[in-house]
Amino acid sequence: QLDCWCKTNDREKTAAIEAGTAKQSELESFLGEAAAKMDELKTRQGSTLDEVNQDEAALQEASALRMKDTKAFHAEEMNLIEAVKACDQALVVLGKHNVGLVQVRSVAQLLQRAQVLELGRRNTPASDLIALRHFFREAQGASSFLAIPGYQSAAPQSGQIFGVLSQMKEDFAKDLADAQAKDTKDAEAYANLQTAKKEEIAAGRKLQADLDQQIAELKEKHAQSFQELEDTKKQLELDKTFLAKLEEKCSVTDTEFDQRVKDRMAEIAAVDDTIKILNDDEAYASFDKAVNSFVQIKSTSSTQERLNRATSVLLRAAAATGAADLSLLATRAQLDTFAQVKEEIDKMVAELKKQQQDEIQHRDWCIEELNTNKRDTEEAYDTKAALETKIADLEKTIEYLTQEIDATTQAVAEMQEQMKR
Repeated sequence: QLDCWCKTNDREKTAAIEAGTAKQSELESFLGEAAAKMDELKTRQGSTLDEVNQDEAALQEASALRMKDTKAFHAEEMNLIEAVKACDQALVVLGKHNVGLVQVRSVAQLLQRAQVLELGRRNTPASDLIALRHFFREAQGASSFLAIPGYQSAAPQSGQIFGVLSQMKEDFAKDLADAQAKDTKDAEAYANLQTAKKEEIAAGRKLQADLDQQIAELKEKHAQSFQELEDTKKQLELDKTFLAKLEEKCSVTDTEFDQRVKDRMAEIAAVDDTIKILNDDEAYASFDKAVNSFVQIKSTSSTQERLNRATSVLLRAAAATGAADLSLLATRAQLDTFAQVKEEIDKMVAELKKQQQDEIQHRDWCIEELNTNKRDTEEAYDTKAALETKIADLEKTIEYLTQEIDATTQAVAEMQEQMKR
């Protein structure tokens, strides 16, 4: 029944439109969340890149500083080693018996080349440095030990200079050991810093690569969901259009359709009866006589009787069906000639058959639309299920990415905290 078909399709299309509208809202919500998540990932990507660049810059700065410190240490180490050696040789020479002035002058020159005065400023008292400076200056032109300040005796291990050099050698040796220990500690600290920074840089680069991958995947799923949203909107528009046409087409109920068919059948039956009456042999005979007459004043009583009967049939059918065409035909049967009446009846039969055929085609169209709508509805439900699966997958992906980002961020923060210690 047409009424059942209309109600079924109206109910199913209305449900499909509601489902499509809900799906559209879900997709739009997801797209908004995905866009926000993508912005968050890009922000973390930028901050991660900044941290990696800062770590690389810090490592380069630390490497440059370590190189500078190493160079300064090697220079200081060589100076202290030379000073220790110079002091040691001077003490050996000055500690001998019968040291000549030439040897004393040689010792003074050796100590000067070793820059003991400059190095001794750290720990040696100023008075001792002054005495040592006078020793260097007077040793070059002295003619005897008595003329050399701080060294007025030729006896071994005597004089102020010997004591000053002994203390300076001890101080230089201690400074050398301290400098070497400090350099070893600095080297170890630099190695630890280098290792930690390289680990931070590697972790940052890995995080950046992960974020790039996550952003790429999210972009792809965002594009897919956007396309699905467009498809859903198009399907919604099609469903709404179909529903509007359905309501228009189904404005005529199944009962009205049956009534129209019944009326058409009644009209056709009435016309058939009329044709039978008019096709009766006696009517044709009367008709021939009327045509062959030069002037036809009126129909024979038999012909008139049949016309009256035909008119009566048409009037009764017109009253039963409300068909204006039958009423008009009955009137013309009373006024027109026999041939004209038959011609009009033939035209009406053709028109009634055409109307009946149109009704059948309309009903066939309704049945075809019902089948098409059924298929569309099934496809729409399949699309709905696919979209729901896709959204669930995307939500899981977002949840996974969020957990990964939080875990990586926490790991980087812990590593930075360890570096501070």
